[in-house]
Amino acid sequence: MMLSKFVISSVGRRGGVKVGKALFSSDAVATTGVLDKVMQDFDGKDSNIKIKATGKDTFDIETVEVGSKLDALKLEGDNRVALFMAQEAEKGGFLEAVGLGPWYKKASLGFMFGVTAFSKEMYIMNEETYVALCLGGFGFMAYMFAREPMLEWFNGEKKAILSAQNEAEDKHIAACETFLNSQGGTEGIEEELKELLNQKIELVELEAKANAIKEQHAVNAEFQRRLVSLVNQKADEQNQLYKEMIAEAKEYAAAGVKKADFQKVALEFAIKAISDPSKAGANPTGKLFEEYLDKRN
Repeated sequence: MMLSKFVISSVGRRGGVKVGKALFSSDAVATTGVLDKVMQDFDGKDSNIKIKATGKDTFDIETVEVGSKLDALKLEGDNRVALFMAQEAEKGGFLEAVGLGPWYKKASLGFMFGVTAFSKEMYIMNEETYVALCLGGFGFMAYMFAREPMLEWFNGEKKAILSAQNEAEDKHIAACETFLNSQGGTEGIEEELKELLNQKIELVELEAKANAIKEQHAVNAEFQRRLVSLVNQKADEQNQLYKEMIAEAKEYAAAGVKKADFQKVALEFAIKAISDPSKAGANPTGKLFEEYLDKRN
């Protein structure tokens, strides 16, 4: 039930401030001049009151001190906003106004219009009608059965994204706070910088020494590698010369044994070696190799 006028139900004082409760229509107080009437009946025409909604058509009223005209205007605006926010939204619409509010009335009216359209051949069913019915049925079924899962998925994704964003922001804030806390004290910073500089110098010197030692090891390894290579090369050359000398000695001895003088001496050496080996003397073939070595030297 909407009240056509206001009723101040109780008045009292709390801490030197006059307070009270009022019962009146929130639609009525929106009209011009009603607030002035409330102030006049509550605490005089020139009083300043503050209205606060506590329920449907019920409000708390108390007097307040206002320092300037601007504050008075602000208080009046706050009162009107409080009363405006307490108003109930108008329910219903055109169909409710003409008596077609319930769904069964709308359905019966639509059914009668459909029957009339079909009977008067105002609408003829064809393949397009079936296509439209299929599409409409698909949309209806999708709305009935897929709406909730889609909403749950959307809300879950939204919550996950917001959680990830909040976590990233928290980490960023924590990093900023850590940096600010680390920069809070500047005592002894010069000594710390000098210590860091000395450590840097020591590190550079150690790196230089390490590089020098590494270079020495590299030079030593390269020297040993080349020395071994030279030794192997010299050994190969000596071996080759030895083979060439042996081949030349064999050729010299082969040429010497073909001479008549050598064959005569060799025959005598063989006879003496058979008869009396102690008197045989030196082997003529060995003498040929000795002659070759004497000529080579």
